Amino acid sequence: MPQTGRRRKIPLPGPQEVPPQWLARLEHLQKGLQDVKYRIKETPEDEQQGVPFTETVMADELPLNYRTPAIAEYDGTTNLMEHLSRFENAALLHRYTDGIKCRVFITTFARAAQQWFNQLPVGAIGSFQEFRSLFLHQFASSRKLQKTELSLFYRSPKRR
Repeated sequence: MPQTGRRRKIPLPGPQEVPPQWLARLEHLQKGLQDVKYRIKETPEDEQQGVPFTETVMADELPLNYRTPAIAEYDGTTNLMEHLSRFENAALLHRYTDGIKCRVFITTFARAAQQWFNQLPVGAIGSFQEFRSLFLHQFASSRKLQKTELSLFYRSPKRR
């Protein structure tokens, strides 16, 4: 006769019936589990070392449905404001928290931008607003400025 989804209960042995080698193995596994739990508790501080983000930024957890924003990398030579605007729009769409914005923003960096980020001091960034300001200050020279009539007037004849 086929079973209907019920499982047969198997009686567990009492403590006196368990072989000693099983008890020793169980103790070893419990110690290993305690070690893993201890390491997990220590992970946030370990991750913090050498990272320019504060603990507050590092504490925000990625959402389960996290997806990397589909925007081009910023390498220090392309349009700074366009890159920042595209990232902020993606962050708004995906409802990133402040800490997630900081940590995801660095995934859009390449070459000079990545090198700049890597040399920032530990704990230098406590919010996306701070990160944005530092980023804009660093790469302002690569920002494309809109031409005005006055700037066209002062251009040399060779460039016209």
